[in-house]
Amino acid sequence: REDEKRYYIKHRFINDYTSQKYFNFSTTGNAVLSNRHENRSFKTKFTKAEIEELKEKFDTDLSDFELIEAEE
Repeated sequence: REDEKRYYIKHRFINDYTSQKYFNFSTTGNAVLSNRHENRSFKTKFTKAEIEELKEKFDTDLSDFELIEAEE
């Protein structure tokens, strides 16, 4: 069975001089912009199904973001 692809959610309009432009979801249920390094406190890579859940949870279409395929 092939694993589902996972994606970073990167903000389209934040300049390239910072790494703090990726959607991070914390274990406490908060969303923040930060870097794309995943750890125990923050999830940064999401499947398409998880992205759809985030859209619903935060009532957004994420139109200011682009999906970047995560290298595994």
